[in-house]
Amino acid sequence: MFIILQYIRDLCKRRKPITSSDLLLFPHQTHVRGTAKSFSRRPKTRFAILALVAALSTVAPAAQLTLSWSDLSDNEDGFSIERSDNGSPFTQIDTVAANTTTYTDANLAPSAVYSYRLNAYNQFGASGYTNTASATTAPLNTPPVISAISDQSTFENVNAGPISFTISDAESPAQSLIITATSSNQTLVPNGNIVISGSGSSRTATIAPSASLTGNATITITLSDGIDSASESFLTTVDPTPIPESDTIQLSIEEFAGGLYPLGQSDAFKAVVTGAQSTIQRVEFFDNGELVNTALNAPYDFTFIASASGNHALKIVVTTDSGVYENSFSAIVGTPPDNPDTLTVASSPSTE
Repeated sequence: MFIILQYIRDLCKRRKPITSSDLLLFPHQTHVRGTAKSFSRRPKTRFAILALVAALSTVAPAAQLTLSWSDLSDNEDGFSIERSDNGSPFTQIDTVAANTTTYTDANLAPSAVYSYRLNAYNQFGASGYTNTASATTAPLNTPPVISAISDQSTFENVNAGPISFTISDAESPAQSLIITATSSNQTLVPNGNIVISGSGSSRTATIAPSASLTGNATITITLSDGIDSASESFLTTVDPTPIPESDTIQLSIEEFAGGLYPLGQSDAFKAVVTGAQSTIQRVEFFDNGELVNTALNAPYDFTFIASASGNHALKIVVTTDSGVYENSFSAIVGTPPDNPDTLTVASSPSTE
């Protein structure tokens, strides 16, 4: 071995092209061309330190690892990168150009052990390998979870909420999750008017519409664990302030003769209800404070019977889901005078 190295050294000192006779001692090197100086310049075999940085990609479901090393060669054509997957034999996975000092191995499996080594090469051969660097890829991240939120409605100048919802994440505590809320209608509901409250997994959202405005806004609540995110959207409708039912309901009496009724006479009439904003539960007819009849469905038909002489305070009472309303009217019941006594005629003397 020493003799071979000495021979090569001597060739280099000659500074002349290598001839075929120079190569007869080394028949296995007949493919080499050029000067003795170029023949001797293999990549330096000093070992470079290989560092490995594990990283989890935020834009793809797979993990990635980044290698970095020191380039100690000044005549390499490139670097050959080899990898061992979970203890398997090393195989070349890629080559990179000269003067490169980093390499990212992407689309790796999560929670897997990868080992790497590399060497420099040129047309005359390859250097020795670097140290072996190993790392375990991060586990596959599970996106956080936010519960469903139903559509909401409110009236102008009235807040919607608090609206309850829950959050969770397989890898992170709920308290560390990041919650943001946005509105599709910044005029009606600015983002700043959506207040998220609560702690842990139990949260609430309160929505404050802008003053005196009505309309619709889609509210989106986004939950992030720093890697993946989830969102829940729901429609919020802001309606005009309603007019109270007491201002809209109308109760009238139709087909009632009224006035004077002889004892024993009857009078059929109808109670008509309009403008009710809620369900009518029942309509009742009272005579002098006593309940006479109840109707549950329209038409609300009643009959007044003049069963007693005197004044009759009559009243219709309507009960709805929102309130109780009434309309009063009256009738007078009397008897005709008694028959006069026997009529007699007396004669009068003549005045003549």
